[in-house]
Amino acid sequence: MEYLIYKSYYQNLPPPGAENLKFKVWKPSFWNPVPKGLPNKYIIYYLFYFFRLFNNSHYVAILGYDNDKIACSLLVVPKYFKWPFMKLNDVQLIYVKTYPEFRGKGYAKKMLLYALEYLKSINLQGDVWYVTDSDNKASQALAKSVDFNQVYYGKRTYLFGIKWIKRLTIK
Repeated sequence: MEYLIYKSYYQNLPPPGAENLKFKVWKPSFWNPVPKGLPNKYIIYYLFYFFRLFNNSHYVAILGYDNDKIACSLLVVPKYFKWPFMKLNDVQLIYVKTYPEFRGKGYAKKMLLYALEYLKSINLQGDVWYVTDSDNKASQALAKSVDFNQVYYGKRTYLFGIKWIKRLTIK
């Protein structure tokens, strides 16, 4: 499968404009390793954070709530061995998700805009990346709608030939 790798230059972005959508930035802690309402599979990212496998400390989740119910979420994940094309201070927006009952309201776009504003507010010194597979047209349109530009094609490879340690490399 081929992957499209996008980079944000987050210049002149419109404000998120979230009428009934309220955002929270979740940061990991020892007693709160997974954002409330998200699957436990995210514990792996907490472990990477805790054991300092990430190359910077910008690991957070952005959570969007509609009337106190989680409507959308994403993770901001720093560079680590899985993404060799990224630089030391870069981050990637992953697991961008809008829950089914909230789809069609533009929440994913508002959340991405909020995430970019958040990263700007903390003076991120690296680039912001977004990766999607070549078959996911909705995800590609979302990336373009918030000014991400496709800069590379990527492919999955395996670190040290180990099939369960996947990496994304530039084609």
